[in-house]
Amino acid sequence: MSKVILKPDEKIASILIKLGFMKLDFGFFIDLKLEFRLKYMNPELLQTGDSSAVLEEVYHVPHSQFEELSTDECVDLQRFLQNGIRDSKKKSQHVGMLKSLPLFESITGKRERIDLHRMIFILNSKHQNYFPNLYHVDGCDSIFLKNTLVNLVLAECLNIQILDDLEFCVQFILPSVLMLKEAKLLELMRFLVELGPVDPRIATALRDVRFIRDIHGSLQVASYFYDDSVSLYSAMLPKERFVPEKFWDNFQGKRTEAHRLLKGLGLKHEVSDEEIIQFAKKIEAETRGNTPLDVLKKRSKLLLRCVLSKSNDKNSNLLNRVANIKFIFPMQIKQKLCDYHKAFAQEREVVAISGSLIDRDTDHHYLIWTSMPILPSELCSPHHIKKMKDVGALETPPLGQIAANLKNIFMSQCHTDTLLETRNTVFRKSYAYLQSIIFDPSLFSDLSIILVENGTKLVKAKQTAFVLHDDLEFRPYLYRIPSNYTKFEDFFKKIGVKERPTVNQYITVLQEIYSDSSDKDSLQANQQIAVKRVVQQLFCLLKEDQNKTYFQNNLLYLPSTDGRLCESNTLFFNDTVFQPARLEGPLEVKLTLLEKLNCCHLGNDHYEHQTLLQFLPLQVRPKFLSDVVSENLEGASVQYCDEGECEFRGWFYKHLSSAAFLHGLVCLIREDSKGGISQSEAAGKCEEIFSKIQIICCKTLQTELLLNHEPLEGSKAETDVYVKKQQDGCSFYLKHNDDMVPKVVNEVNMCLTKEINALLKNCLTTSSFLVLGHLLLCDNMEDVEKTLAKHGIHNSGLEEGHDALPKPGCLIPEEWHDCLDMNFLNNFESGEFVGFSKDESGEYLYAIVINRLDDPLGQMRQFLARYKIQVGSDDFIEVSSLDLYQFKREKKATVSTGSTCTDIERLLTSRPPPKRVFPETFEEIKREIDESLNEIWNMSGEDKQKAIKRLYLRWHPDKNPGNEELANEAFKYLQNRIEELQQGKTAHSTSSTCRDFQHFYDTWNTEARSHRRGRERFYQNYSRRHYNFWSYHRETPRPNRGEAKRWHEQAQCDIRAAHNDTGGDCSEWCLFKVHQAVEKALIAAMYRRSGDHPKNCSITSLAQQVSHYSAQFTSLPNTVRQLTELGVDGQKTQYPNYHPFPHIPNKQFSVDNARSALDIATKLLEKIEEYIS
Repeated sequence: MSKVILKPDEKIASILIKLGFMKLDFGFFIDLKLEFRLKYMNPELLQTGDSSAVLEEVYHVPHSQFEELSTDECVDLQRFLQNGIRDSKKKSQHVGMLKSLPLFESITGKRERIDLHRMIFILNSKHQNYFPNLYHVDGCDSIFLKNTLVNLVLAECLNIQILDDLEFCVQFILPSVLMLKEAKLLELMRFLVELGPVDPRIATALRDVRFIRDIHGSLQVASYFYDDSVSLYSAMLPKERFVPEKFWDNFQGKRTEAHRLLKGLGLKHEVSDEEIIQFAKKIEAETRGNTPLDVLKKRSKLLLRCVLSKSNDKNSNLLNRVANIKFIFPMQIKQKLCDYHKAFAQEREVVAISGSLIDRDTDHHYLIWTSMPILPSELCSPHHIKKMKDVGALETPPLGQIAANLKNIFMSQCHTDTLLETRNTVFRKSYAYLQSIIFDPSLFSDLSIILVENGTKLVKAKQTAFVLHDDLEFRPYLYRIPSNYTKFEDFFKKIGVKERPTVNQYITVLQEIYSDSSDKDSLQANQQIAVKRVVQQLFCLLKEDQNKTYFQNNLLYLPSTDGRLCESNTLFFNDTVFQPARLEGPLEVKLTLLEKLNCCHLGNDHYEHQTLLQFLPLQVRPKFLSDVVSENLEGASVQYCDEGECEFRGWFYKHLSSAAFLHGLVCLIREDSKGGISQSEAAGKCEEIFSKIQIICCKTLQTELLLNHEPLEGSKAETDVYVKKQQDGCSFYLKHNDDMVPKVVNEVNMCLTKEINALLKNCLTTSSFLVLGHLLLCDNMEDVEKTLAKHGIHNSGLEEGHDALPKPGCLIPEEWHDCLDMNFLNNFESGEFVGFSKDESGEYLYAIVINRLDDPLGQMRQFLARYKIQVGSDDFIEVSSLDLYQFKREKKATVSTGSTCTDIERLLTSRPPPKRVFPETFEEIKREIDESLNEIWNMSGEDKQKAIKRLYLRWHPDKNPGNEELANEAFKYLQNRIEELQQGKTAHSTSSTCRDFQHFYDTWNTEARSHRRGRERFYQNYSRRHYNFWSYHRETPRPNRGEAKRWHEQAQCDIRAAHNDTGGDCSEWCLFKVHQAVEKALIAAMYRRSGDHPKNCSITSLAQQVSHYSAQFTSLPNTVRQLTELGVDGQKTQYPNYHPFPHIPNKQFSVDNARSALDIATKLLEKIEEYIS
C-alpha cells in the first residue's frame, strides 16, 4: 500500500508513477464508506505531500527506473526530496537515502548518485565547456555537480563546497600537473590565461614545470626565460633565453594575458641587482672582444638607465656595488680636442662611475679630457647626481686631473695654427676655472702652463713675471706675462708668478744659461744679451732688498771677461785703480775676471759696482782683485827728493793731516752712505788712516803689481802718487814737482782721491771724488764748511753736537777725565783750551788760558808758572800751572828741520821709531819717575801734594790701558820711592819734612778708577772712534809763538835786504823784497794766532784775515792796498809777461814808490812784532 499514491493528481505523483508507483482507483472503492476509507485505507496509502515518506519509498526504486524521468522531472523530484531533508527528524538517514538516488546532475551532464564519492563539489565553472579535458580528472574519487539552482540548494542543505575554476584547478589539476602531457599543459596554460591573475598557489605549483619548448626544442620552466619586453634583457641576452614565438602562437589574441601569466610563473621580467652587476661585468669584458660598438653602447646606456632607476629606491645599494665596474661609455669629446690629444678613454673603452666626472658643463671637457673620463648626464636627475657623487663620481674637475691634463697638453706637439688655437683655448679656460676656485698652488707651480710668445710657447711660473723691462732680451729664459692674460692675474699669483722677477728667478736663469753653454767656448749672442740684462736686474733687486738668504743652497753664475759664465766665487772683480792695460793683460792666464758691470747696464760708477757686489753673501761673492793684487814700490828705480824743507811735500802734509780735512771727509762718507755709517764709525775710519801719516817726496816714482805677493810680469809703471798703509799710519809717496801751480796740485789731488777712497775700502762714489778734491784744497774749517754747503753735503759733525769745544766753566764729563795730561811740567799758550781742577774733589772744569803772569820781580819762572784763565763768560781767575791740564794730543813722528825726504824714508823703513807715549822699558820709567820726584821734592807743601797726585795718576795702572804690566811695576816703584823720600832715604838727602801722602792714596785710586770708567764708557758709546778729545771735538787753533817769531825774523831780514836796493836802478827788487817781508810778517801773525797759515794766498787776503785778530790791525787791509798801488807784488816785479810788450819789470817801478813802500812796510812789521811779543 506504501507505493500507492493517495492523490495521483499532484505533480510529484506523476513523477512517482513513472518510477513505478501506483495510484488508487477510487471508482473501485467507491462503495466504501468515506469514514472507512479515511480510517483504514488512507493512512496506508503514500502521502505525496510528505517528502520524507516519498523519499523512503523512492529510495527503493531501482536506479534504472530513474532513466524514465525527464531532466525537469528529475529536478522537480530532487527539489521535492531536498526540501524534506531540512525538517526531517531522521535527517542523517534521509540524507543518505537522498544521496544514493541517481538524481544529481554532474558536470558531465549525467544524473548520478553522490553517496559513493569521497568528496562532493558544486563546480561553478565558466570555462568547462572550453577546456573539457581539464575537467576530466582521472582517478579522482570526488564528484563535481553542475552549478544549478537545485544543486545549489542541495549544497546549502548538505554543506557541499562550491568550487570555481580556480579552486578546481588548484585542488584537482595542479596536484597531477607533472603527469600532464605537453598538449594538456599548453591547454592548462590557455585555461590559466582565461582565469586571469595568477594565483600564488598556481605559480608555486607550476614554477618547476617544464612546459615551454626553447628554440632548441627542449622543454624549459618559465623561469628559464627572460622577458623580451624588458629592453635591458633584450639587449643583453641571447635569443635562446627568450620565450619562442611559437609558444606565443598558442595564445592567439591573448598574448598579453599569457605574458602576464608567464611572469607570474617565473618569467624573469624584473632585472635584479645581481643581474645588473653581471651585465656590467659582461659589458666590461665584451669591450675587449668583437661585439659591435653600437651594440655595446646601447647596452651600456640601457644598463646605466636601469642602475639609475633602481637608485631611486633609498634602500638600494646597487649604485655603490657597480661604482667601480667599468661598463659606461664616457662622453664623446669634441673632435678638435681629440685632434690635439687623445681622450682619456678611447672608442671601445668603458669607465666606472667612481673616479669619473659627471658631465655638467661642457667647458669641463677642456679641463680634463686627457686625464679622466666624463660620464654622460642626460639620464641623470639631481637625485641621481647626488647618488653618483656619494659613490665616487665627481661633479667638478679634481685639481690633480686638471694638472695632469695641462701636463699632457704641454707634452704634445703643436704644429698647426688650428692646434695652437685649440691649446690656447684650453689654457684660457683652465686659467679662468682655476682662478674661480681655491686650489693647492703646488700642483701647478712647477708645470709649464703659462702661454707666452703669442701663445706659441709654454713656460713655468718661475720663468715669468708681470713686469719685466726689456723682456725680449731675457728670452728664452724669462718672459713677461702677456697683457691679454693679465685678467688671470690672481691665478698666476697663486702659482708663484711675481710682480717682478725675484732674485731666485735671476739665479735660475743664469744657471740654465750656464747649463746650456758649459760645453761651449763662449756664450751665444742672445745668451750674452740675456746674461747682461739678468745681471743688471739681479743687482738692482739685491740693492733694493738686501736679503742674502736667497743663496743658501744656490750656485750663482756670473759672466767673465772671456765671454763665458763661471761660478761667481771663482771670479775676481777688478776693484783696483790700475789701468786695465797694465793689469788685465798680465792676468789673462792667471785669473778669471768678472765682466765689467758697466757692460751689464749698471752704469759707469765703479764704486757703485763694488757696493753692489757687497750685497752678495760671502759664499757666492766674487773675490776682489785688490785682495790678491797689490802695488809695491819698485825700489830700484825710486829716487828720493833731496830738498831740505820741501814745500811740495809740506803743502800736502798740512792738508791731509788737518782736522778740517778729516771733518769734511767724515761728512762726505756719511753723505754717501745716506747716514748708514754713523758719525763715530766714519770718524774712526778717518782717524785710523790719517791720524799718523807721512808724506815722502820722490824725484822718480815707479811701482809694480804683485799677484799673491809675487811680481806680475809686465806691470811696472810710472806714477805720481803711491800710498803705503802701515800698522801705525800711512805713507804717501808723491812724485816731486817744483811748481805749486793749481794744475799740478789738482793732478796730484786727483790721484790722491782715488788712493784715499781705496784706503776707505771704496766707500765713496765717483760723484764724491770732486768734493774730495775740493776738500784737499781747503786751508781751514771755514773753507771746508763752505765746500760742504756748496755741494749740498750735510755738516754731520754739527748734527752730533761735538763739533765745537764746550764753553769755559762747564764741568768736564767723566768720559774725558782720562784724556787730561797729568804731566805737571806743561807750559800753556794764550788762548789754549785746557782743563782746570779747583780742589781735590776730582771735578774738572773747561777753561781758556788768557795769558801767563810774571812773578813779583817781573821775571818769567820756568816751572810752576801762574796763569790767568777764563772759567765763565765774564769770570777770570789766576791759578797755578799745577791746576791746569792739557788735553792729550797724539804724538806724531817728527823730523828735524833740514831733514830731506830721503831722511824721512830712512826713518820710515829702518827705525828707530819716534818716541812713544809710554816708555818701552822699566829703566826708562824709573829715570823719569826719579827726575820728576827730584823736581817735586823742591816744591812747597801745597804744590808738592798737587804734583805728587798728578805723578801718582800718571803711572796708575787704570790710566795706562795696554801697558798694564809695566804700569804696575812703575806704580809700585813710585809708591816705594815716595815712601823712601818721606822717610828721608834719598840718595841726596838724609832728612825729610814731607807729609804722609799715603793718606791720599785711596782717594787717588778712586779717581783713577773713575777715569778708567769714563774711558770705557766712551768706548761703549763710540766703539769705532779713537779716544781723542781733539778729534772728537773740532780741532781748534793752537798758537805757535816759536814759529811766529821764526817767520817774523825772516821778514825783518827781507826788509833789510830791500833797503839795500833803494839807491840804484833795481826798484823792482826792492818792491819784491818788500812783498816777501810783508807776506812773511802776516804769516807770522797767523802762526801767533792759530799756529798755522793758508797756502797760496795773496798779501791782500792775508791782511784781510789778520785784520780780525786785534784792534791794532784794523787798518791792515788799507795799508796793504797802498803797498800794492805802489807796486808791491810777487809776480809783476819779477816776470815780463805781466807787462805789455816790450816792457820789463826793471823799467816799470820808480825809486820813490819803492822808498815809500819800504817805509810803510817797516811800520807794518813793527806793529806785527808788537803783537807777536
